[in-house]
Amino acid sequence: MEGDEMTAKANKSKAAAKPAKDKLTVEADPTKCDDRNRADIALDPAAHGMAATRLFGSGNFGSLDISSLYQSHKDKADKAAAGDLSHQRKMLAAQADALNSIFTEMARRAAANMGEYLGATETYLRLGLKAQAQCRATIEALDSLTSGRVQTVKHVHVNEGGQAIVADQFHQHRHVLENDGMEALGKPGVASHSEQPQRLRDPT
Repeated sequence: MEGDEMTAKANKSKAAAKPAKDKLTVEADPTKCDDRNRADIALDPAAHGMAATRLFGSGNFGSLDISSLYQSHKDKADKAAAGDLSHQRKMLAAQADALNSIFTEMARRAAANMGEYLGATETYLRLGLKAQAQCRATIEALDSLTSGRVQTVKHVHVNEGGQAIVADQFHQHRHVLENDGMEALGKPGVASHSEQPQRLRDPT
């Protein structure tokens, strides 16, 4: 009996030493107070991702260790911030395949109801086409992410009657400019009101 009690105590002590799955353990910044460290965690994108994944992923993956899940999110977020988007590319590719599977299943169900249950056929086709459209959008996002084709919008300050470059296209602007009180570009001294450099209020 005494031996069983000692084993139970040892197991209890070992269990107490092991971090609980529901407890987030993060190394604190010694230069900040406890409240500030907790606030930083509350605003940490990796912490938000961890919380959402734990809530929505438990049905498929069971109860996940909160600290391990946080660290996994943080590793991927740090890589993305450094320019390594390999994980995001894989994620989009997998989502496109999943969406295509949804489309295929909805099309199968629509075909099974066609001719007898037109309402169900229409519902399944609508859901299938939504999945198809989202699949296409996901592939386009993946292509943009992979090729690096990102649209750059350029903003410039111009005088009235000048030209603004927006998305590499020239647009003429008249009577939509507001004086910013600075000297006119290229003109020495203080410019008159009509010569002041202007700011666009409406880019259209």
